[in-house]
Amino acid sequence: MKNSCSIASSCCKSLLGFLILIIASLFLLCLVSIFQQLGPFPDVLNIKSEGTNSVNEVDAALAFIASIATVALAYIAYYQVSPIKNTLKMEFIRHLDEQWISKEITEVRCELWEIYWNELKKTHGHKELAIDKVKTYVNDLYINSIKEPSTSIKYNKNDKEGDQEKNIERFFRYLNFMDVMGTIYIYKNSGVLEEKDIKILYAGRLKRYLDFYQTYFDHCYREKRPKPNAMLLLEEWKDNPP
Repeated sequence: MKNSCSIASSCCKSLLGFLILIIASLFLLCLVSIFQQLGPFPDVLNIKSEGTNSVNEVDAALAFIASIATVALAYIAYYQVSPIKNTLKMEFIRHLDEQWISKEITEVRCELWEIYWNELKKTHGHKELAIDKVKTYVNDLYINSIKEPSTSIKYNKNDKEGDQEKNIERFFRYLNFMDVMGTIYIYKNSGVLEEKDIKILYAGRLKRYLDFYQTYFDHCYREKRPKPNAMLLLEEWKDNPP
């Protein structure tokens, strides 16, 4: 995230410097045009009708230059900012993708899906029961991490005794995954990611992962506490999933 922000700041500074240079050039052009219209030593005190005509000509010239300058700046802004915006978008997506496929997050996602698919087989394809099973598991991780943070639990029968983690360590990995999903909400609200981008990147899986945390969200944030971004994203998609 820090690298992405640094790139964004650098690009914005470069664009700002370029626009300032263009504006300064247009300002000098305006000054040159004014002096050309007024002459080297205009007698402004004796200007009557002829002076009025000269001033009108200068006003017309300035209006024309201002129009050209406006069009030029709009053109420059569009063709300079648009590529920068696309570049930044791809940088944010790359950063998010690195988090999503990191070893820690991948392990969490695999554990969640293993529990989900095992329960799906037991219930003969009943998705709601399978989702409820994973919801309970995630919430139990939280409860156990508070009650017995120094003990170990097993999430399935395949766990080896020596590979078990402390409750709190396992739960913090799940919190990290929740934060990654919360980052997607931030990108979405800031306009970095659109709904179509999320569909392409996650193909509906993101909503399912958020569902797995529903019981934990309800358990911990039903009071007047600030809601995590992942919970806000789930609430936003409750009736209109991507």
